[in-house]
Parts: sequence; C-alpha cells; structure tokens
Amino acid sequence: MASPDWIRMLEGLPAPRYAGAMPPGMEDGPRRDDVDSIAWRRWCESGELPWSVIKPTGALLEQGTFRTIEVWTETELAMLHLLERGMDGPERARVAARLALGVDWHLEYTQPDNATNRPWALHAFVLHGSAESSLYAQTLLHNAQAGGAMGDPLVQWILADALVRLRARA
Repeated sequence: MASPDWIRMLEGLPAPRYAGAMPPGMEDGPRRDDVDSIAWRRWCESGELPWSVIKPTGALLEQGTFRTIEVWTETELAMLHLLERGMDGPERARVAARLALGVDWHLEYTQPDNATNRPWALHAFVLHGSAESSLYAQTLLHNAQAGGAMGDPLVQWILADALVRLRARA
C-alpha cells in the first residue's frame, strides 16, 4: 500500500487529527524515566536525537537483561518513531541511514505483534517503501484495532502523529 493510500486510511480512523509534540505519558507517566521517554523529552526541548544511546547498527537499543521482548520491542519502536522525526533536522543523511538500518533490522528480527498493540513507527515502515515493510505496518495497525486499543490516548496520538509525518513526506 502506497503512502497516499495510508494517508486516506488513517484519515478515516476515529483518532485526533492533530498530534502534539510529545506523546502522552512521556513527560509525567509511569514510564517517565525510561530511555524512550527521556529521548522524546530531549527531542521536544532541544531538537536533539539521543545518539549516545542509539547503537550504530542492528537494533537501536540494547535489550538488557530484565526487559521482556514486548517491553523492549515497544521501546525500540517508540525510538524508531522518534528517529523518523529527525528527518526534518540538520542530520538528515545520518538519520535516513540509521532509520533504514533500523527498519530493515526489525523486518528481519522482530514481529509487529510484540509491540503491545501500540503502532509505534507505523509511518517509518510505510515510508520504507517495501512490500514487507508495508505488511509490517498493516500488522501494527491491525493489532491496535483487534486488541481494542484504538481508544487509548497514546494509540490515538501515535496514529495522528503518523498521519502528520506521512503527509509531510508525501
């Protein structure tokens, strides 16, 4: 499915049309001190990506000993979602290269149903442009719908932000 088709589909979903700069819960929620929350706040405050915690190849983050696959995958995809925001910044070439590596890695090594029904980075998979990445994005969205998560404010924010990002890159 091409980006214009995704835009039309996301426009038809019952989600807000505007996404604020920061995902709900990243500033003051229970995950406030998680690496992705800290990274999102840094991006919103200074426009800086957290290169010090992003690995140069493979997955963006270390899984760590005590992180389940679901928690790690959700954090990883939230970071991939954030990384795509860097396409508007001064390090576009670096971001594009790492984003492509990250998407490719996830297509090879993770399953979209490990993301706990939150379609983080959906737009990054759509924009990647391959048939496989489109199917990954479709599964992320399907999991949110089938899992009854469409009313979750964070899911609504993710989808609204994905729509904004897809429109910006169309």
